[in-house]
Amino acid sequence: MPKEASLKHAIKKIDHRIMEKHKQLLRYEKKKDNRNIKKCNKYIERQESLKNQLIESDGLNKEGIGYVFKLDVCDGIDCQYLQEYKMEKGQKWNETYSKFCLNITEIFKGIVWLKEGVESKHGQRVPLGTDPRVVIPIKNRDGELIGIQTRSIDPLLGKGMRYQGFKYKDEPQIFNIENIDESKTIFVVEGEFCAMQLPNAVATIIWEDLPERWKDNAIIVYDNDDFAESQGKISEAKAAGWNVVEWGDKLPEKYKDITDMVSDKWTTQEIIDKILECAIR
Repeated sequence: MPKEASLKHAIKKIDHRIMEKHKQLLRYEKKKDNRNIKKCNKYIERQESLKNQLIESDGLNKEGIGYVFKLDVCDGIDCQYLQEYKMEKGQKWNETYSKFCLNITEIFKGIVWLKEGVESKHGQRVPLGTDPRVVIPIKNRDGELIGIQTRSIDPLLGKGMRYQGFKYKDEPQIFNIENIDESKTIFVVEGEFCAMQLPNAVATIIWEDLPERWKDNAIIVYDNDDFAESQGKISEAKAAGWNVVEWGDKLPEKYKDITDMVSDKWTTQEIIDKILECAIR
């Protein structure tokens, strides 16, 4: 027998609405927009009143609970209700649900942006979303979704168009920073797929975005090509006091990045040992 929407989830939805409206209220107060300040306060009062009515009814006000769920399109709390009561899955499901389902609206915005395309340096409109892509969520230290990175799986696409990203917030886009243990060695690589192959690793091509406090235990691992060197990235990072890998002749040219090493059956420990061997401050 299907379960009914519960008082717990109805209260969560109301609290979420109130929180979002408070954010709007702060923006209007900064602008001294009295008309919208008044609207926000009225909305918050109505939601607080509805919340109190539901609490006092101890979940017996099914009409009121139904009203709460009727108004909104699917959001994180609706999905949480479905996941909790309808889709009892294991830990892997929960992790995937948390990363993608809760952020599907923001991810979709990024995909729409890719479909629309961007202006190239030659003034032409270049569509970016016509090829199949892997969509990778980027979060900040607090676990808040702040952007996406997309990687084309079309082998014929030029290197410059292979990776395309989209920012939702003007914050450093450092993949996997939310999962980093700052008490351990941190590996900083260029690509998200490389970061997935190493423990305690992040991905970014902008070393200036890294927290200064990481200097003591972070190692910047650029790909084994001439791009980083030609752009002066390695020397600049070293001059700023960062520990940087210089592969030189210690790694064969056929290994362009960490994923190449993994594909050639290197173990994680073998890769780490090679990184430590080539790291120079």
